[in-house]
Amino acid sequence: MKDEIRVKFEQALNSYRAAGERAKVDLEQELVPRQIFEMQWRENRDAVVIPALTQIAELLRSKGWQCQITSTDHSVVFEIYQEQMRGVAGARRPQIAFHADPDSLRIYMRSSTQSVSSPESPGEVGSPFTEEVIQQLVLKFFQRLTAEGPPP
Repeated sequence: MKDEIRVKFEQALNSYRAAGERAKVDLEQELVPRQIFEMQWRENRDAVVIPALTQIAELLRSKGWQCQITSTDHSVVFEIYQEQMRGVAGARRPQIAFHADPDSLRIYMRSSTQSVSSPESPGEVGSPFTEEVIQQLVLKFFQRLTAEGPPP
């Protein structure tokens, strides 16, 4: 093989390898923030969100309300209801949910009372995401729920 042709093959091979390495670095740079976000969410979910909701659930249960906390890798749902209360927009029961969206790197909150469903956004996990913040958000939701009164 002529040296000139061999050099062109080697250039093509080097170019291909470099493009593969750039793609790998780009992917790693994209995954690192997502992995950090997911790790922070899991830590906040277990150390902040669920304990804050558990405190509220204990208070409300002592007053005759039904409460259920469920969680998955990316969300926590807190159902609060009495008697035959039903949520709107597909929710079985009135509920407030916190959802971690790894694509946007944000935590979203949505709620559904007996008559209103509303998405809201408390902000990113890196923001002050304390038990007090969670409890204030749930308090606003609960005030809306109780203002609606019992189901007809």
